[in-house]
Amino acid sequence: MGLFDFLKKKRPQYSSQRGNLKEASSEQPILKNEEKYYEPNIYYAEETPAGRVVPFEERKQSTFPSENGLYPAEILLLNYCEQGAYRNLDGTPAPFGHYPGFWWFEYGIRNVGAVLESLEKRDFIRLSSPAESLPRLTVAELKQIAREFGIKSTRKKADLVEHLKKSVDEEILQTRIGIRYYILTEQGCTEVKNNRYVKYIHHNNFNEVSIWKLNQLIHANPGIPWETLLWQEYNSLLGTYAQKKQYGLLRNVKLQMHTFLMDIGDLEKAYTTLAETMYLDLNSTVISEQNLNTVVAPRLIQTFARLNQMLSIDEQTMNTKLLPIFKGIIPRQNNFTPEEAASIITSYTFDHSESVKFMFDRFLNG
Repeated sequence: MGLFDFLKKKRPQYSSQRGNLKEASSEQPILKNEEKYYEPNIYYAEETPAGRVVPFEERKQSTFPSENGLYPAEILLLNYCEQGAYRNLDGTPAPFGHYPGFWWFEYGIRNVGAVLESLEKRDFIRLSSPAESLPRLTVAELKQIAREFGIKSTRKKADLVEHLKKSVDEEILQTRIGIRYYILTEQGCTEVKNNRYVKYIHHNNFNEVSIWKLNQLIHANPGIPWETLLWQEYNSLLGTYAQKKQYGLLRNVKLQMHTFLMDIGDLEKAYTTLAETMYLDLNSTVISEQNLNTVVAPRLIQTFARLNQMLSIDEQTMNTKLLPIFKGIIPRQNNFTPEEAASIITSYTFDHSESVKFMFDRFLNG
C-alpha cells in the first residue's frame, strides 16, 4: 500500500447510527413559488431503466452519516454551495435555472430547497453578506454599482470587488445587492474536507463503486483512508474481471484507476494505467473499416499526449517505455503484438496519422 503512505493521518470519525432522522432533513412538499425551479412532475419518475429511484429518507436507513450527522447527498449539496451554485432570492432557496435532475435520480431528493434550508438551520451553510456576494456578480453589474458611487471602473473583476469593499459601506451595499449566496460555515468546511470521497465519486461516476458502497466501506474500516479503500476495491474488481475474462469491464476499471491516480497526482502510475487501457482497446475490439477512428477514443489519445508532455517523454523513450507495460497484459484478442501496439500508440501520440493508417491497413488486409 505504498501508494497511499502520504495519507496515513488521523481519519475523521463516522457515526455508527444509521437513519438518524432527527439529525437529517425530512422531505417536504415543494412550495408553489419554488415550483419554477423544478421540471414538471412527470419528469421525476420513480422507475427508470437503471432501476427504482430510492428516496432520500429511505436511503438513510442503509447509509451511515458523518460524525456531524450528514449523509452523502447533504455533503454533496455543501460541495455545490462551496462552488456558488445555489443562492437565496427574496428568502427562497434558488438555483441558476433549474435544479439538476441528478438530485432526484441519483440521491432521491425531490425538494432540494428544503434540504438547503435544513443545512442552514443546522449551521453547515449561511447566507453571504453583501460584500461576500460581490465576487458572484458580473463585471457589468459591478461597474454599474461602481459608477453609482463614483468609483473608477477597472477592467479586472478582482480589483472592482476590492474597490467596492473598501469604498462602500456594507449597509449601503445591501440596498444594491438583492441576491445572497449560500456559503459554507466553518462546520460545513470541515464536512467537505473530511468527506472528499463524496465529491470525487459523484464526479467520477462508476456503477461498480458507488457513493453508497464506499460509505459502507469507510464505516466498516475505521482508520483507513477512503483513497486506500477505493484502490483496494478497484484491484478486487480487476481480479474478478480478469478471472471471468470480462475484458471490457476490466478495461473500464483501468480507466477509473487512471482518473484516480491523476486526481492524487501520481502521474507515472496514471501514465501506465492509461497505456494499459489503450492496449486493451486495441486488443479487445473487433476492428473494421467503419470503426478505425474510434478503436482508441480520441479523448484518451489527447489525455495520453498531455501526460507524455508533462512527463517529458520523447518519441524514442516512449516506445521503449510502453513495451514492458504491454508484455504484462494478456488481452482478449491478439489484434496487435506489444511491439505493434507500442508503435501505434506512439504514432497516435505524436500525430503520425499516416503511420497509424498504415498499421491498421496492414491488419485489415492480413
